[in-house]
Amino acid sequence: QQHQQQELQQRKNRLNSAFGSAFASAAKARQGQHAAAANTAGASGSPSDSSTSAEADEAEVKRVLSSKNDYDVLHLKPGCDRTALKKRYKEMAVRLHPDKCKAADASVAFQRAHKAYLTLQAHVL
Repeated sequence: QQHQQQELQQRKNRLNSAFGSAFASAAKARQGQHAAAANTAGASGSPSDSSTSAEADEAEVKRVLSSKNDYDVLHLKPGCDRTALKKRYKEMAVRLHPDKCKAADASVAFQRAHKAYLTLQAHVL
């Protein structure tokens, strides 16, 4: 029973240290985000920043709609694994979502990316 108590205490210590380091990392990341937000809040936020973003969105929508196959739509190489597929789809979904992307054909591009994801999901290991 004493051995079980020692083992239980060791487990608690490992969990506490793991959570402690995770919390410390999260706190450090939050501090970095706050510093970055403070730096950008001090910037003028010029209109050219939004136009550059709009141009990038428009270019991404055009790229998706002109893609020849599903791998090109998601900007992946054939033979990729499920993790890469899922990660890339999530990135594309956030970028192309009509609520976020103001490009003219954003909803069509979003639907095309979703269709490509569903198709590839059935084929990727």
